[in-house]
Amino acid sequence: MRKITTMLRLHFEAGLSYRQIATSQDVGYGTVTNYIKRAKAAGVSWPLPPECGERELSALLFPSASQRRDTTFVEPDFALAQIELKRKGMTLLLLW
Repeated sequence: MRKITTMLRLHFEAGLSYRQIATSQDVGYGTVTNYIKRAKAAGVSWPLPPECGERELSALLFPSASQRRDTTFVEPDFALAQIELKRKGMTLLLLW
């Protein structure tokens, strides 16, 4: 997780591009982009506050599953779908 702090420092302090940071840290361009976007969305600025260690920074950037939005999937009414499919001209595509 030390790389997160280094990536933020290179971006905010040194002003390096995402590709330059990715090359210097041996990580993918998408990883750098993801970390920097998460930091900006979380309101993290540079320099980091002294009380903001690696664990706190990680918790800010990567909230646990319980803290994320609840995205529940509504299960379709299969009984109704079966009845509808018996109608003339009805297809699964139309039901969808």
